[in-house]
Amino acid sequence: MSKKELLELLASMTEEEISQLLASKKDEPEEEEETHTHTINKNNRRGSGFRKKNKEIASKRKKKKKKNKGNSSKGCRVLPMNVDHERQNKFNDFMESTNLDATEQAEIAEAAKSDKKVRKTAKKTRNKKRRSTLVDVECRICGQEDEVSASLIADPQRYKCNGCSTGAN
Repeated sequence: MSKKELLELLASMTEEEISQLLASKKDEPEEEEETHTHTINKNNRRGSGFRKKNKEIASKRKKKKKKNKGNSSKGCRVLPMNVDHERQNKFNDFMESTNLDATEQAEIAEAAKSDKKVRKTAKKTRNKKRRSTLVDVECRICGQEDEVSASLIADPQRYKCNGCSTGAN
């Protein structure tokens, strides 16, 4: 049927007839028309749509995110902490309020002594400068001699200076 024929048919019908037709159409089971001439095998399809799914998930996540910047109680701290006075050490307060027997107190004293020794040696080793061994090497292209760290050279016969390696040689 063409559009014109359908329009003529609808114009000739009353509203009651149209509503009865629509009601009877709802009661009937719908027949599905097959538009595909071939069957789709899920194992033979080209892609799983992985990127498309990830885009949908990412767009949902973006909508849920809230921006909590500044001094809000839930967000991260942006401004520096206000430290006008020395803060109390809650661990020391805890240790003073707990009751320890003699052996536990001796263990804590021994641990404190060993911590002090470790701190002193760590400060000494930290202050020492690490020296790398320097080697005199000659560039294989221009013949310039350079003093270079030995850890940077795999084979002294194949060394190239910076000027030669960055140039178009």
